[in-house]
Amino acid sequence: MYIVLMNNGTTPFFEIAGSSFITMMATCIYPYGFLWLGLELYAKNNEEDSPADDNSLIRFYDEYRKLRFVIAPEAIIFINSEDNYVQIHYLDKNRTKKFILRSSMRALEEDLGKHGLVRCHRSYFINPAYIRVVHRDSAGLIVADLNQDGYESIPISRKYQDAITKLL
Repeated sequence: MYIVLMNNGTTPFFEIAGSSFITMMATCIYPYGFLWLGLELYAKNNEEDSPADDNSLIRFYDEYRKLRFVIAPEAIIFINSEDNYVQIHYLDKNRTKKFILRSSMRALEEDLGKHGLVRCHRSYFINPAYIRVVHRDSAGLIVADLNQDGYESIPISRKYQDAITKLL
């Protein structure tokens, strides 16, 4: 940048102000503008990859109605409750995982029923696709054995027994 001196050795105010404005635009505003444009394009591409109105996914909200977990119903093996929490046991790339959510079984019941999960006990929901066999155990209780390794039998109460046997 060069500054033109007037005959008396001073520079005109507008020339200095103009060059300062151009310098400010080049160093401050343009980089942030390009950053904003890049973030907008990135957000637009991510929206196209995962549609927001996909009703085939189950959305799990905590007790404060904050979205905490989203999953496809066919990935859920079973859900059990412990005190004020529910544990969602699911498959992720052929590995079993668990997600803990602060919620009640009653709060989940309606939405899970729409997606094919069945209540089989006051503390359990089960995905019928993962049931290998339903039988009586040595204590005479009706239980469901899963086709996934590492899980014990899931109890089925008399109240929900008919619903489970109709599905199988």
